[in-house]
Amino acid sequence: MAEALLGIVIQNLQSFGQDQLATFWGVDKQTLKLSSNLSAIRAVLRDAERKQITSHAVKDWLQKLTDAAYVLDDILDECSIHFTKMHSDDGHTSCLSRLHPSDILFRFNIGKRMEDITQRFHDIHEEKSKFNLEPGVTEVVQTVDDDWRQTSSDITEPVVYGRDHDRHVEVEDVGDKVWKKLYRRSFFEEAKSDEFGIIRSFKMHDLFHDLAQSIMGEECMVIEKGSWTPLSTRVHYLANFNKYVDMPASMQFMTAFKKVESLRTFLNFGTMGQLPSNNCLRALCTTSSLFSRLNDVRHLRYLSLSWSSVAILDNTICQLPKLQTLKLEYYPQISELPKDLTQLQDLRHIVINYCALLQEMPANIGKLRHLRTLSFFSVGSKPGCGLAELHSLNLGGELSIRGLKNVSSEWDAKQANLIDKKDLNILHLSWDGDANSEGSNVSEEIVLEALQPPSTLKSFGINGYQGRQLSSWMRNTAVLRDLVNVTLFNCDNCEELPPLGKLPYLKSLYVSGMKNVKCIDGESYDGGEDKAFPSLEKLNVQNLPNLERLLRDEGVEMLPCLSRLTINGVFNLKIPHLPSAKELDASRIDEAASFIEGVGENMACLKTLKISSIKGVKTLPDQLGMLDALERYLQFDKWFRW
Repeated sequence: MAEALLGIVIQNLQSFGQDQLATFWGVDKQTLKLSSNLSAIRAVLRDAERKQITSHAVKDWLQKLTDAAYVLDDILDECSIHFTKMHSDDGHTSCLSRLHPSDILFRFNIGKRMEDITQRFHDIHEEKSKFNLEPGVTEVVQTVDDDWRQTSSDITEPVVYGRDHDRHVEVEDVGDKVWKKLYRRSFFEEAKSDEFGIIRSFKMHDLFHDLAQSIMGEECMVIEKGSWTPLSTRVHYLANFNKYVDMPASMQFMTAFKKVESLRTFLNFGTMGQLPSNNCLRALCTTSSLFSRLNDVRHLRYLSLSWSSVAILDNTICQLPKLQTLKLEYYPQISELPKDLTQLQDLRHIVINYCALLQEMPANIGKLRHLRTLSFFSVGSKPGCGLAELHSLNLGGELSIRGLKNVSSEWDAKQANLIDKKDLNILHLSWDGDANSEGSNVSEEIVLEALQPPSTLKSFGINGYQGRQLSSWMRNTAVLRDLVNVTLFNCDNCEELPPLGKLPYLKSLYVSGMKNVKCIDGESYDGGEDKAFPSLEKLNVQNLPNLERLLRDEGVEMLPCLSRLTINGVFNLKIPHLPSAKELDASRIDEAASFIEGVGENMACLKTLKISSIKGVKTLPDQLGMLDALERYLQFDKWFRW
């Protein structure tokens, strides 16, 4: 840990000197002395990290080194922020700006802090002689791959002064490779993936966790439920899970917090009356109401805010020049994002979940040229709010586009350039209203045709589409081939669905609100395909009043893997042979007698059956007696005989 951190600090210090910022701030002598001491210390770090396991003195020395490295990194980051703030629009620094009282004061403070930290590293350098540490002693016997040493130091991103910020993408790739390597070596375990194969959770092996906790010592702390843990001044990473607020203990905790020298991460999953004021934070997870009370968190790279009833997000977010990740969740009333959000040129990820009323995006979001994740985008009618803003963004992960009724032209739809966004996994398209509403003069069929996604999608959803015909790319199995999940919702005028039965990896299908559809798959099977819906496990069909059958061609084997079937508002469906189905939830069915007979005859493996709100049944059909596999329950509710 110390070696990786020190490597980054040395790299930042070199950049600080090469870009003449040290001279600009009048600290070039301290910078040279720091570089010399840090290089000498770094040479013996591997030996020190090995010896700390048996020597408390070495471990304490490493902790002093780590604490000092964080402080130096804070100073360099502060210089970077202030230098950027002083820059004029033409890329040069005004000479007059050096004479501004605030800049004179900043130079004085930085000079004093650099003197202090230089002396601190000098003392650490002198102290290392007590331990007889040898340079590079473990290089020959080290069993960890050399690239691990190199890439581990890349995980903590260096400060970049006027250079290409796309290095962050490389760091993310490195992080993914490192995680996979650690998982193969059982450092992590119990990884759980979603239906698209994306790992959502995992845990550290107990032995590695205990070892890491022992090595990290006071640097990393967790406040467990029901207790306020005494806080060390050396803590750098803190998570709070305590939901019980005891005011005396809380006040004592806040007082201790003021003595913490360089807190980097604070994850607040509990309840606190207020957040500690610490301007060194790089990562913060909390509620919006607590965040708005903070005065200075300009070093933040990661900000996660959740559970708030505010309608407009606090504009102070736009005063975080280093912010790279913004995550907003559970804001049921929020309607717009801060207008100045595009000032945050370092933003890479904007993740928005469960913000149902959000309708307006900041204008010109395409200016965030480093953006790699934009989970939500709402098309607006104002300049700079159209789909063209997505054109040059190299987006990946999930993208949900709302407000497609506001698309102004076919050109604007094509400018979204979705087909070239090869890293997209999940795409949702929503019209949110009637076709050709005010502000739109282009048909929805043309818009949908222009929004062809890459063929690498795992999940696709469409909502509120009022066109009669689906796009040509939606009928092309080469485009849809990798889909695992499909949702088609309230496409009222569509008469046919895509050839979903021919998708080899499709596991989940939800179809609702399509009054003209008579079959889920209207394709013909000429014998080339062995099965229809070969991988489908969950099928949910709702409000399809004219649906008669699942396949037009039911002579082919279908749904061999189907486990769960949900039917609601489908009046005349005939149940085909479904040999593997284990759960059935059916409601709002008119011709229920024949439906229930079909269930008994064609779903022999059924374990759970729930039928409600049906008509036309006076007695239970004898065929239900054929369901020998029923285990959990047989539930009937709201039956109507007429």
